[in-house]
Amino acid sequence: MPTVTARNATLVLYVDDATLIITNPSPIEFANKLNIIFANVNEWFRKNLLFLNFNKNYILAIWNKEQSKTWLKHYIAK
Repeated sequence: MPTVTARNATLVLYVDDATLIITNPSPIEFANKLNIIFANVNEWFRKNLLFLNFNKNYILAIWNKEQSKTWLKHYIAK
């Protein structure tokens, strides 16, 4: 799986847990990047006969005060 996410995210593996760290100051580019990464990871799971449980996935978004204006405007509109 590390090769699937190498260009777009940092992958942290620990025992049976995986964390993807994705950064981008633009909410639109971040969402696009997130969708691409999840599609790639899901495909990797499928090819390796594994199951990705989307009900156990979480997103933690962290931004500064200036970025929050753009991010909230983008996500509240949807």
